[in-house]
Amino acid sequence: FMSENPNQGKGDSTKIKVTVKAIRPFIATSNILSTCCICRCELYEICNKCRENKVIGKKECPTVTGKCGHTFHQHCISEWLKHQRICPYACCGTEWEVE
Repeated sequence: FMSENPNQGKGDSTKIKVTVKAIRPFIATSNILSTCCICRCELYEICNKCRENKVIGKKECPTVTGKCGHTFHQHCISEWLKHQRICPYACCGTEWEVE
């Protein structure tokens, strides 16, 4: 990657060489704690299943937090646990249990 040096005057052709040693993916953590990673809806909103069933109001779509600290819509995690017992967050890797 070659770039012009922004500290040099106009017309200066000084170049800076940058070597990229690794590219690592990252997750923006600003919304990771407020989003259900199963349905991708905000936790303060209702889940997709509730939307399909025309549920109105958050009381009918509660959230639950596991011992690992991750929170999901109750309907989402219930469906998930029918197929696997591991927390849906790939980085977690622990068996999911209600806190």
